[in-house]
Amino acid sequence: MFDFGSKAAFPTVLLIDDDLVSREVMATVLAMSGYTVHTAAGGEESLELLAGGECVPSAILMDAQMPGLREPAD
Repeated sequence: MFDFGSKAAFPTVLLIDDDLVSREVMATVLAMSGYTVHTAAGGEESLELLAGGECVPSAILMDAQMPGLREPAD
């Protein structure tokens, strides 16, 4: 299933999900698989990570319903 002994270079991933359990389970699986993982609970937090230069991801995995980033109604 998983080869935890492999030390191949994996991309950095930004994982965004407002559900704590889902976020932590996915982050753990990715990290154990060799990925560098940054997490955020919502849109605003993820934008802060990206703007601050703390995280330069190769891939972003995110919840389809992103809290905090909806456009205001007219």
